[in-house]
Amino acid sequence: MKRVIQKNTLSFQCSKSMRYLRTPPSIWQDLTQEFDLTVDCCASDANHLLPKYYTKENSALEKDWTGETAYIHPLFDGKINKFVEKAYNTKNFTGVFLIPAGTNTKYFHDYIYKNPNVEIRFLRNPKRGWHFGNDDGTTSDPNSIGYIKPLMIVIFRNP
Repeated sequence: MKRVIQKNTLSFQCSKSMRYLRTPPSIWQDLTQEFDLTVDCCASDANHLLPKYYTKENSALEKDWTGETAYIHPLFDGKINKFVEKAYNTKNFTGVFLIPAGTNTKYFHDYIYKNPNVEIRFLRNPKRGWHFGNDDGTTSDPNSIGYIKPLMIVIFRNP
């Protein structure tokens, strides 16, 4: 059976049901093996991945990130640019982002691209797309088509 996707149905702004998604387990496992993450900056009370976390109501954008090794996954948040700008301006900080590979965005060019304190890792899409877990801890159907847009890990290592 051929799947037809109508034009203009896929975008970075997704439905409310996709606002609180868990990081794909394979990505999370790799990041936790490499980084000693101290705070999950874009979580909900149900899906936080670390004991210290911030929610939409308890916004990470209003917190001091100095000295933290933060995990920042605002994938479907219209404020990605605000998180990236805050990371750029925070000293004595390591920030590990999982975000869309939006290399055409203003924030990419202003704060990420050619920044000597940033490492960019473009992720290869799995055959059927990325499968994010649901806010309640359940997993999505691995046989369904997942999120197919490109993703990247962006690491700020600010002295």
